[in-house]
Amino acid sequence: MTDYKNPEIIDKTEQAADSKSDSRFVVVPFDRNSKALPEIYEIYEQSFPDSERKPFEMILSGQENGKMELFIGLFENRPAALLFFILGEAMDVLDYLAVSEKFRDHKLGSHILSWAKERRKRPFLVEIEDPRTAEDPMAGRRKGFYLRNELQDSGERIVLFGVPMQLLSWPRMVCYDEYLTIMTAYFGADTARYVRKNER
Repeated sequence: MTDYKNPEIIDKTEQAADSKSDSRFVVVPFDRNSKALPEIYEIYEQSFPDSERKPFEMILSGQENGKMELFIGLFENRPAALLFFILGEAMDVLDYLAVSEKFRDHKLGSHILSWAKERRKRPFLVEIEDPRTAEDPMAGRRKGFYLRNELQDSGERIVLFGVPMQLLSWPRMVCYDEYLTIMTAYFGADTARYVRKNER
């Protein structure tokens, strides 16, 4: 069986930290040299619609230039989940969280969020499609998932790539200006094309 734990970063491997965590599940750093790259790319492609996916090369380059931090979850040493952050000074953006359909029965989404809170420990926010306007009936369930996992509804509403979104955060509230600062550092001069405050 392929060992997906890069020996150069094995010391950073962390078991999911909450008291109900599954000992078969670990979280490890990820980059373009990972043996798990094909499987993680497949999870990424299958988990998000075209409108929500960045070019994967943009994500890998973001990790290399210090703008992103990438992790994957291994279940019994098999690539099972991904967790990608855009880095800010005091708070990060959880850009992508996904679990392979093959492992949906193991509550790995909650396990990897627990790892992020208890081991990584940096405050983060997440953009979710606004359930009030979303055509996808799963939008409300996604929000419920994050609220059950201790994120807070900031009350901030944005439009991201033309899609109405809500901002949730942990462990503290986030304001639009703080979010915009993080995104401007990531996107640069193009930010205004992608992000705006939703006044509705």
